[in-house]
Amino acid sequence: MDKDSIILRLKKVEGQVRGIRNMVESERDCKDILIQVTAAKSALNKIAEEIMRDYTVKCLGEIQDADKVKVDDLVKTIVRFIKG
Repeated sequence: MDKDSIILRLKKVEGQVRGIRNMVESERDCKDILIQVTAAKSALNKIAEEIMRDYTVKCLGEIQDADKVKVDDLVKTIVRFIKG
């Protein structure tokens, strides 16, 4: 996992969320606010994807002889991610 890349992305999301708060405080148009919320959610999904990709690679590397516990953990994590 590229920690620096994830931290940079998280800082951008923080800025987006602050911007959304400012939009709400200044009573901007709901449509504009929702567009920004969608953009922030998308950015967080990209971060989660990157973390999930790294976790999957690490987890698969640790699985030997079809270790059921590790496979179950991986599947549960993927399902939680998909459900959001």
